[in-house]
Amino acid sequence: MTSVNATPQLHLIGEIKGAHGFDGNRVFCKYSIRSGHNWTLISGKDSGETYEEIKDETEDLTLWDHPFDVHYKAKAIRGWPKFFIEVWYADTEGRYSIGGYGIGVVPF
Repeated sequence: MTSVNATPQLHLIGEIKGAHGFDGNRVFCKYSIRSGHNWTLISGKDSGETYEEIKDETEDLTLWDHPFDVHYKAKAIRGWPKFFIEVWYADTEGRYSIGGYGIGVVPF
């Protein structure tokens, strides 16, 4: 059995700050951290969502300051983790729509 300490590890600590430029006054973010089959999540949550920010219609900036803290071990560097982000908003009738999405690459 291989010890956790004998394998390469990656520890990601940070926060999803916010967004700007989205319609509606209710905005939230869904995220996931995806990696290849060589990577094993040791601790933390690799997916989740921020709270729904309710902002004034005149404001453009949505702030979440949503923390994340994940710890991986790896057998090989192939399949390096990436962030998948979706920003959702609610219209005046309360219907949710996706406002934008993207991928964030974690630097080596």
